[in-house]
Amino acid sequence: MDLQDISSITNERFKITKKETKVRDTINDVINSCRLHAEKKRQQIKLVFEDNIPKILKFDPARLQQIINNLMSNAIKFSQEN
Repeated sequence: MDLQDISSITNERFKITKKETKVRDTINDVINSCRLHAEKKRQQIKLVFEDNIPKILKFDPARLQQIINNLMSNAIKFSQEN
């Protein structure tokens, strides 16, 4: 979540757009965008999906991407180089 999101929430203009989306594709896109940064720190990213994760869910893909990107960025930033 960024400052614009916080401002939207406080002004009650925050909207979540739910649509049927492929979960794995959404997550893979974010992970792939983080790989270069991780490789620069000599880190590896391994992504494993459990078989019971649905292929399609109804959610806001932009928000999920934002959340995962924040988590990955922090994990890379605060992990030691290999």
